[in-house]
Amino acid sequence: MKKISYYHLNHSIEPKIVGNINDSEYNTQVDNFIDPENNDENRFDLYKGFNYYEHISKKLDLTKFKTHNKAKMTDCMSTRFFSTDGFFISDKLSKLLNRFDLENSQLLDCLITNKDQHHNYYLLSFLDAKDIFNYKKSIFGIVSGLDKVDKSIELKFNDSEELKNKKKELYFETNGENTITPLKIILTKNVDLFKSSIDKSILISERLKNDIEKNKITGFDFKNRKTQTEFYEDF
Repeated sequence: MKKISYYHLNHSIEPKIVGNINDSEYNTQVDNFIDPENNDENRFDLYKGFNYYEHISKKLDLTKFKTHNKAKMTDCMSTRFFSTDGFFISDKLSKLLNRFDLENSQLLDCLITNKDQHHNYYLLSFLDAKDIFNYKKSIFGIVSGLDKVDKSIELKFNDSEELKNKKKELYFETNGENTITPLKIILTKNVDLFKSSIDKSILISERLKNDIEKNKITGFDFKNRKTQTEFYEDF
């Protein structure tokens, strides 16, 4: 089996790249609407994310996003909206991603206003990747409340449902102190960008990461973001 590396999606916070946004409440580039006078709790609920079972609705108005007043435009834009469901990308990044394998993704047109200038962007969103892990061959471990992995115990599961039930059982047995983490994941297909069904993180393959850096795509920070989990191809 061939070992491959993945990185956690991480947005840059370097002021010279994304602007001086550290004084904002959310430390994100896109953090409001162009018409804040219409803001209320219901409006923010529509854009907060956590859509575990269906993609972001195409009925949402995606034309009124506004950046922090000190934010710079990048190819990948951090946002207070949509939680881990999605993020904003430029046309340049969208075209690059067309050459790679994305799993269970959706791309919607949107408009972002920055310093009274309107920019055409895309909202790239993800649902959990399905059927890309071979659970029977993958190995899992137990993590204590101190984030220490007990590698002396190796767990295997028949499917995602069995893993889910075991995590819930362990949670109640240890009053929430312990959980289960993947140590070695066997992939059933080639995939470069996906949302993990195990911990909801968005992962980027090394070959995609290298192309992002080669093409000077802005807005990412890959430093110290390589996953602890080992991934192997088996297809």
